[in-house]
Amino acid sequence: SSRKLFGRIKRRLFSCFYDYRVNIELIDYASRLQPDVILISKGLNVQFKTLLELRSKISGVKIVNWNPDDFFNPKNSNENLLKCFSSYDLLISSRPHLFDEYRQKGAQNLAFIDWYYIPELHHVRNVSLKYDVTFVGNWSPNREAFISKIGLAVSIWGGGWERSSRKFKSDHAVNNGMVTQEEMSTIFAASKFNLNMLTAENRDFSNLRLFEVCASGGLLVTERNETTMSYLEDGVDCLMYDFPCDVKALVNSDNDFRLIASKGHERILGGGYSFSDRVTLFIDKLSKISTTT
Repeated sequence: SSRKLFGRIKRRLFSCFYDYRVNIELIDYASRLQPDVILISKGLNVQFKTLLELRSKISGVKIVNWNPDDFFNPKNSNENLLKCFSSYDLLISSRPHLFDEYRQKGAQNLAFIDWYYIPELHHVRNVSLKYDVTFVGNWSPNREAFISKIGLAVSIWGGGWERSSRKFKSDHAVNNGMVTQEEMSTIFAASKFNLNMLTAENRDFSNLRLFEVCASGGLLVTERNETTMSYLEDGVDCLMYDFPCDVKALVNSDNDFRLIASKGHERILGGGYSFSDRVTLFIDKLSKISTTT
């Protein structure tokens, strides 16, 4: 789990060994436990032959993949995942607009379950406003380019931002390294404006921040699309933008920002969007599928 150089080198050198251990230990543990359901998150390390062996050793088991990323995003997929894709009893995704494509590529059963917040981690905190415009998320060239076009200084947390340009670092407060969920929620609550950017490479229409920021009592500034508008009302529960220049205009507008943040908090907490709510939905969908033979 270390992002330090030694950890990255070790993972690269011993990746085959780690993959072998993951699969052997999964088969061993599941064979002894004999579960009704095996839920795999993402599954980059799970091999096709492992799925076959699990089915042979556990009668009637349902094997489910809940993937936070687009299965066919080359930056977040690999040979293991693509080979196993059509062998799962159920694929869970937050991207229903991709389901026709997934079915054409062999998906058997698909369930739309969107993102969520975790009440124990994302909640209103007794902190004063400390930051103006903030962004919490990993670096990408697209995100760096977008923030550069806003025309405002942004405080940033997340992995990979050491790769941003020297000028970018001089223009913005870049805090290298990851933050915990509690730290992230505190940043949301202590920020006047919480910028949210979707991951274009994942073909996203929603993400975790949509729910986490509002649950933490922060003001969400997010990309406008049909999915976002189905959850929140622009100018009432959050602020929405279409282009980088819109963000600066929103920040300089005369909106009642605290009232909007409060309304967004109420809207998300009252919408049934907690992680427990999503798990209840998952169990319901799971009960309606049959196992692969």
